[in-house]
Amino acid sequence: MGANCDDSEQKTIASQDGLHTVKSLRRVCGAGVERPYSHFNVYISTGNDNKGYEYAPIVFLRDIEPHQASVVWDNPDQLSVYYPATAGVDEAYARIFGVNIVLHPQSLPEAK
Repeated sequence: MGANCDDSEQKTIASQDGLHTVKSLRRVCGAGVERPYSHFNVYISTGNDNKGYEYAPIVFLRDIEPHQASVVWDNPDQLSVYYPATAGVDEAYARIFGVNIVLHPQSLPEAK
């Protein structure tokens, strides 16, 4: 991917019971103006206070444009990730730390 990456659109949201938080961010990597690698990554809190181990990856999507993906807590035990059906799924867990992760690929509206 190259060594040049920038993160944006970072959000941290807590579950309704406060036991977990998730961080989501958009990462763009690559050299030059084109920056061909665009990702949406989601991490969940692990409960581990050791630096570098506070969050674990749960969903990595690629080929995502700005503001095309989102994460919401459906309830304290379920997290939903919404993204365009054209995106690639590089990594996704179905369940981790007692939380179900549901993927929702969405069709983009047709141009008129």
